[in-house]
Amino acid sequence: MAAHYDASRIPPAAEELITEESAWPPREPLRMAPPAAARRTKEALDRIDKFCSDSFEDALASDAASDAQKRLEFLRRRPKRKRRYTRFDRTLATSEAAKKAALLLDNLEQYQPWVDENEVRQYDELAEAHGWDKSRFGAYGVTPARTISRVLDALRERGARPVGTEVIVLGSSVGWVAFGLSLLLPKASQTIGLEILGTRVYHANVAASILNGVRDVCFVLGDVVEQAEDQCRDAALIWDSLGYGAENGGRTEGLAGATSSAKPGCVLVTYDVLPKDSRLSAWKQLDVVVLPNSWTARQRYYLYVLPGGDGPPLTVKTDERALKYQEMLAKFKNRDMVLQRMTFDGIDPSLLDPPRQNALSPLDEDASLLSLLNSHEGFAHADRDTPDGSKPEEDISDVCADFAKVLGTDSIRGFL
Repeated sequence: MAAHYDASRIPPAAEELITEESAWPPREPLRMAPPAAARRTKEALDRIDKFCSDSFEDALASDAASDAQKRLEFLRRRPKRKRRYTRFDRTLATSEAAKKAALLLDNLEQYQPWVDENEVRQYDELAEAHGWDKSRFGAYGVTPARTISRVLDALRERGARPVGTEVIVLGSSVGWVAFGLSLLLPKASQTIGLEILGTRVYHANVAASILNGVRDVCFVLGDVVEQAEDQCRDAALIWDSLGYGAENGGRTEGLAGATSSAKPGCVLVTYDVLPKDSRLSAWKQLDVVVLPNSWTARQRYYLYVLPGGDGPPLTVKTDERALKYQEMLAKFKNRDMVLQRMTFDGIDPSLLDPPRQNALSPLDEDASLLSLLNSHEGFAHADRDTPDGSKPEEDISDVCADFAKVLGTDSIRGFL
């Protein structure tokens, strides 16, 4: 509805104001301010404008100086040369899976830590927010596939028979350990890496696409304190790479969450002895083995197990009569047709599904892939230099950290 003007609704005071003398435009021109007052007003406005302009420019200069300082700090801490961490014999890759694995190892070798400003920024923010020791948190190194294979052999020899089906890596970085475990454990249903640095999670998931159709590997961005319990519910093996050498990355809380949810028989591999915490008392130590990696020829690997597990066997004998029908099922993807054919041929249909094998079952169906992985070793520390039964090197990480501070860097990576 259109609004109508009603003079009766004008307040009396307003009526009194509407007089002939107040009508607009006025009969006489308005009085102008004296020149002195106008000048003072203009000067005041100029001062306000200059103040605002100077404040804005100061803020820009401050931000630029801060950004420049961060840039200089990043360049000072950035590695001066490209470092090679591992080597392997690519001539051994003859199968399709082995060829993809060789491409994967090449891809991972191309990654260089601390050359991405976003990664350094994330690292600094996390270390400052949680109070983590920068000489240890985020330390980058590679555990080669040959060493991982020897760790798995040690677990099998000591009777590990987990019930779970998944492999979990806490602090997976760009995925070296996760990929090695996935390729060496074909019976594991899935390998999951949990990492808090987003740039490394992105790089790991890109590399995981190379193994499409070979293994199921994924990497999750998150804090182990919040996610370890959920991720480890069906874990057969947990590889702890958290805060090597110190209580960094929420190691105790993360392992406590993993302990509360893991099934009996789950095995745990760590680079350090477990922290003294009542929530971790259920783990029973199996052994300590000394093996090489990219940063030392004699690294301790602590092997633990949650008692009470009696999982599937490591090896299962397959009836040769079922092999033909398993190949038929893989080719035609029609289970009912294959079962009918087995019945027609007088073969027990139950043979089509072999007994379940343990997640720690060794890789034995692809000799080329196994040979390739066993040739993968540290560039500076060959596997042959560390025979079984070797003693670990003396831990000098604290000395290195102190030396780094003397040199004016807050991280050991600043001068390595």
